[in-house]
Amino acid sequence: DLPEEYRLLEQKPMIVREDLAALIAIQLEDLGKRVEEPLSGVIMIDIDGSWAEDYIREAVAWRIMEPFQNHAFRTDLEVSRMMFAEAAYRVLELIEATDGARNMHPTDVSSAHYLYDRILVVVGQGILPLGPRDTFGLLDPVSGREAMAAVQRLVRLVRSSGN
Repeated sequence: DLPEEYRLLEQKPMIVREDLAALIAIQLEDLGKRVEEPLSGVIMIDIDGSWAEDYIREAVAWRIMEPFQNHAFRTDLEVSRMMFAEAAYRVLELIEATDGARNMHPTDVSSAHYLYDRILVVVGQGILPLGPRDTFGLLDPVSGREAMAAVQRLVRLVRSSGN
């Protein structure tokens, strides 16, 4: 009973924010049980009519994703590896798995970058692997195949956390 857009996600050369929200809400649906106080009443001015509207609301309620300051969610905004890492880190926070940073340091991310520590955790947990010459590729787009594989790694971690 999943929407066709979701079923075709793995074939996309790059995913957008509504795709990521759907992936998280569908594949990690049990996360909702771990959220002590889901956010409610969040204003998002551009999700009405999106095939992923309900999934977006869930990902936002769980604090995995959030709208921008102007209340736009930007359903059509391409997801970069940096954006994906931020969402993945928030999942890892919910399952208390943020201490798994192995000694892997992306050569193309400055330790001064505001997401540096979160990227280390996401890479260290094996969610998003490093590329050639240990690069992370902050602004590189995330393909449907890459997103699906990364979310499956998150699913395994969630299940093994047993909470």
